[in-house]
Amino acid sequence: MEESRKGQIAILVVKSILREKGIRLSSNYRRELGNEAKNIGISFEEFLEFAEPLIRELVDETFAKPKKSAPLDEIGSDKVWEKIRQKKNSQK
Repeated sequence: MEESRKGQIAILVVKSILREKGIRLSSNYRRELGNEAKNIGISFEEFLEFAEPLIRELVDETFAKPKKSAPLDEIGSDKVWEKIRQKKNSQK
């Protein structure tokens, strides 16, 4: 496996873990990041350069506007059920 592919997979793993466990921002957050950078043998600046875009992407993902859905007055109405029936019948 090529190193670039390993890097892509590593980023996906980190994103998945961050999505699942969340990101805790405390008053000691920068210090914790600095300690982690030191533990893995990279500079704090390099760690931030890697982590910041990932964290921003996950925050944007979390606060993204939902996709447009049926208006509230139509949810559960006969109109919605009729559209579902029509779609199922057209697929047969």
